Parts: sequence; C-alpha cells; structure tokens
Amino acid sequence: MTASRPGRRHSARRLIRGRAPQRHDGALAQRYNLALGQHHARSTLNYLMSRGVQTTRMTTVSYGKEPPLCTEHTEECWARNRRVHFQAQGQ
Repeated sequence: MTASRPGRRHSARRLIRGRAPQRHDGALAQRYNLALGQHHARSTLNYLMSRGVQTTRMTTVSYGKEPPLCTEHTEECWARNRRVHFQAQGQ
C-alpha cells in the first residue's frame, strides 16, 4: 500500500465515507447511525495509517444509513450496509 504507481496524482484528496446499517428509525437511531458510520470511516483511516499510508490528504465523513445497498431487515442485509467507500476529490 505504500508503493507509488506511475501516473498517479498524489496531490488528490481522498474522502473515506462511512456507512451504517439501518436497524431502527427515529432521531436517536439517526444519531447512532451517523456516529457508527463515522467510527467505520475513522477505523479505516487508522488502519491505513498503521500500514504506512500517508493520510494527511484524507478526510472522513459519515452518511449514516443513507443510501442503503439493501433494504431488508436481516443480518445479511445489515452486514452489506456496514461499509466504507473511498472517493477521490479534486486537487
């Protein structure tokens, strides 16, 4: 993960987007899902740091339960919605 690739833009920022499964509805559940999504994103950032990846140009954000990949109320579906995505941002 620390090797550089030719032609890659090292100055581009990366956004780590954390998401959480939808288990409940309501204001308390929404705050919990946002916190959980942020935890997923921060855990990913910490893992990358532990592997020697420079994270100074990375930002984390939580989207909570939105948008879900799966809308069923099952353990398998919740597991699919517990995820992190990477997004490249402009310079």
